[in-house]
Amino acid sequence: MTERERKRRALAKKRKRQRQIRQRLTIGIIIIAVFLIIVISVSARQRKKKEESIQPAAAAASSETPAALQPEAAALSTSAQAAEEQTTEAAAAQQQTAEQPAQQPAAEAAQETGGLRAADYPVDRSTFAVQPGVPCGNNHMTEEKVVYLTLDDGPSYLTPAFLDVLDRYNVKCTFFVTAQDPEYFYLIKEAYDRGHTIGLHSYSHDYATIYTSPEAFFADLDAIGQVVAEQIGYVPAFIRFPGGSCNQVSRDYCEGIMTYLTSAVQERGYQYFDWNCSSGDGAVVDDVNALIAAATSVDYWENIVLLSHDCGGKETTLEALPSIIEYYLSNGYEFRPITRDAFTSHQEIFN
Repeated sequence: MTERERKRRALAKKRKRQRQIRQRLTIGIIIIAVFLIIVISVSARQRKKKEESIQPAAAAASSETPAALQPEAAALSTSAQAAEEQTTEAAAAQQQTAEQPAQQPAAEAAQETGGLRAADYPVDRSTFAVQPGVPCGNNHMTEEKVVYLTLDDGPSYLTPAFLDVLDRYNVKCTFFVTAQDPEYFYLIKEAYDRGHTIGLHSYSHDYATIYTSPEAFFADLDAIGQVVAEQIGYVPAFIRFPGGSCNQVSRDYCEGIMTYLTSAVQERGYQYFDWNCSSGDGAVVDDVNALIAAATSVDYWENIVLLSHDCGGKETTLEALPSIIEYYLSNGYEFRPITRDAFTSHQEIFN
């Protein structure tokens, strides 16, 4: 683990502790408020009983009660009545809360706190096109709880099913696409039309080809860029290196190429996006629960860039996706597609 990663983890833990402290303080305040309401209620009832017990004597002596004390007595009676009414309302509210379901249906939760619709982004998505000299991406986390769900290696025969799941929860994500299945290129436009962001991954996804030289890499990037442009009308500025910027396989083909490329792509107007959380589905994983556990293991980050795949053979990922989405929604996260100001999550470079 790098020093930078340790600092990030330490900061994340500190923020988590602070949130826990705030939560405990809130709970303590609520408990005290409920206790005070109960005390006021009991006192009011005891006072009422006492007043009822001396009512005959009070009625007999009412003509002797000084006029100056009558407003005070009336105020005391009104206060006791108000306290009792507050207690009754609090009890009714508590009962109503207890009768409500523990969680809202996932679809309703998505509507309230989930992914934003494309119309909710007052942004011309053509500005997502690669523009040399125009800054793109943000390498600093914000305090907002955001998940940038990314799906690599599509489109494939599974992409329509992924789109349907995302629609069900009103969640928008980012597809980093390849050209491995040309028959499904039309799904790039379908995903874009449904409000998702399209990013570039690789045309061939062949490490032995794309990492032999910078020229080979950019030839591959340009090729997939043209495929996407034919579908959505422009070449996106958002890219993901096969294996991520941290991959060491590239060293087998060209020493130092990742160090060069991470700077070169930005000089050309692109921005690369790594990840700080992975479902682990890059390998063959048949255990749905294992994918869910991995994909929800870093909820101490405010900004999460989550790596998953929608290429052929990822049926397990498709099965796990609803639970992953519901987990983050129930923990106050919002799903967003990548935009020009999104968190980039750059990893340490080893080549």
